[in-house]
Amino acid sequence: MEKALLFGLSSGAVILLVLAFQIGGPRGGGGDGGDEFEWFARTRSLILENYVEEVDSRRLTYSALKGMVTSLDDYSTFYFPEDEEGFQEKTRGERVGIGVRLGLFDDRMVVRYPIPFSPAEKAGLRPWDEIVSIDGRDTEGIGYHDGRALLRGPEGSTCRVVYVRGESAERSTVAIDRAKVTHPTVFGSRLIDRPGGAGPVGYLRICGFNRGTAEEIVNTINVLKADGATALIADLRFNPGGLLEEALNSANLFVGDGVLLHTRGRSAKSAKIYRAQSDKLRFPKIPLLLLVNGSTASSAEVFAGTLQDHKRAVLLGARTFGKGVVQSAISENFGDAVVIKLTTARYYTPLGRCIDRKFTNNDALSGGLEPDFTIPVESRDLRKLKNFLREREIPNAWIGAWLGADHGKSVTDIQIEKALALFAGQSVLSPLPSPSGR
Repeated sequence: MEKALLFGLSSGAVILLVLAFQIGGPRGGGGDGGDEFEWFARTRSLILENYVEEVDSRRLTYSALKGMVTSLDDYSTFYFPEDEEGFQEKTRGERVGIGVRLGLFDDRMVVRYPIPFSPAEKAGLRPWDEIVSIDGRDTEGIGYHDGRALLRGPEGSTCRVVYVRGESAERSTVAIDRAKVTHPTVFGSRLIDRPGGAGPVGYLRICGFNRGTAEEIVNTINVLKADGATALIADLRFNPGGLLEEALNSANLFVGDGVLLHTRGRSAKSAKIYRAQSDKLRFPKIPLLLLVNGSTASSAEVFAGTLQDHKRAVLLGARTFGKGVVQSAISENFGDAVVIKLTTARYYTPLGRCIDRKFTNNDALSGGLEPDFTIPVESRDLRKLKNFLREREIPNAWIGAWLGADHGKSVTDIQIEKALALFAGQSVLSPLPSPSGR
């Protein structure tokens, strides 16, 4: 028997229809799933026939599919057709546009920096150039995200940018052809003097793992070593992750043999072992310390956990976030191209530690990575540090132009201070046992 109950809300604008279905078999029982499909079809028909406004039937079905996928965990996602291109861009770490990072000040859209080798850099845009018009549309008050969207478009299309430089009110116009642009992920490289007069320490910040991050790391470290660096600090704080393949390629730069990562899930094909390749080894001996915190996540944790297990790096800071899941992007055509990003396995470090914070058993440690040296930072100071680091995610060639005379100033960073103290003479070897398979 079917009953429909109508409840008029006080606003008089919405009617809630609650449909009680006759369920064959025990409540909540199993069966072959036929009942569930019937519930879905009847609810869909109910909405299409009775909702106060006309509903697009395909959009409604996509929304139901998204609800199904996102109910599984915090990471599984359903991408609508209009989101599919953005998903692919995010996955590759590439964007189609002119290649600038933007800032917004008093409703003015300014260039933070042109991405190296991008169309914008080739066209001569510089930090603090104010973009006043994009393809004939005034940028005042349109917001950061809308402005960024205007700069994007089909590869090879032309974007007309009107900008003002410095104190001059004179406007300049430049036509820039849009292209694929890979966003850099390594910033802030510099030498830091260590206490005690030993050789300087090279510092680099890795803010994500996009296509090309491993190559950026190689180029940056080679410059630091040529300048005299005898040890390295790689800053992974606030690094949300990115491409697993690139994180493993980056770890392989420091570890030339043995297991880099295990993945395990329900299906047989989800069980994989990733091993180091000796020909990718670049830095086998230089001392390495990784700064991590509660916002170090996903593939950044893979990179850190692999090096920690191999005793190739020391972790200093706070316990990492604990996002240790493999997500498979499954493309489907339901009349339109959609992408289902589904959690299919979990990450395990070479020593068998599960990174995922929501997984527990007696065989694996869980809840992110515990640093070798825990140095807490108060939440107030952590916010200042995050803002400081984000502001300095600028290629070295442009950081002075963007930050001016203040670019050399720093916040108090007790974690870097502790790292330098360790390099000055304290033992920095990890207490973990050696990983199997080396």
